[in-house]
Amino acid sequence: MEAELDNNYICYNIIKHDKKTKFFFFFECGEIRCGENIAYVAVGIIFRERDDGNLELLLTQEAKRRCLGKWYIPAGRVEPGETILDGVIREVLEETGYKCEPEELLSVEVQGSGWYRFSFYCNVIGGERKVIADNESLGANWFSIDEIKAKKIDLRASDFLKIIEKAMEYRQKRKQFANNLSRFLPIPISVDGLFIEFAILRTIK
Repeated sequence: MEAELDNNYICYNIIKHDKKTKFFFFFECGEIRCGENIAYVAVGIIFRERDDGNLELLLTQEAKRRCLGKWYIPAGRVEPGETILDGVIREVLEETGYKCEPEELLSVEVQGSGWYRFSFYCNVIGGERKVIADNESLGANWFSIDEIKAKKIDLRASDFLKIIEKAMEYRQKRKQFANNLSRFLPIPISVDGLFIEFAILRTIK
């Protein structure tokens, strides 16, 4: 397929194949503004192993009015001009008090054309658990995976449970195949802009 580039527009092109005509339309893509018309969310998944071998997950207690006091994974929007890695490090520090180091990208989730969530497996490298409330969070604490899965905790939402499963799977495989895992990091790109194309396809019989 060929397309004509005219300023901010990519014009449609017509393709005929097997007596069917397909129209490809590419619409104007305006300026993408991080925090205004697009959101990059950075998530930090952090485990610690208890003496009995069971895992605990670090959660933060929400300070937002609509979900005040509920628990959730450390997460937040990446700021304009900030890398995704810098975003997850900052969010974890602000919400939990811990300094973290992202080890691996676990998943990327997309909703529509303006919401992207990047979830990272992270390790604590410093800091102390947050116990003094502020606008970022009321504090942070460790909870057993069983408690979280059984929803014995007042969670803001349970959408992160699938991310926990991915993180636990990665944790097991990283121990078994530490030298053979393919790496996703680093991601040395800024997220202050993104070009998106929208396409509508119609087949005429």
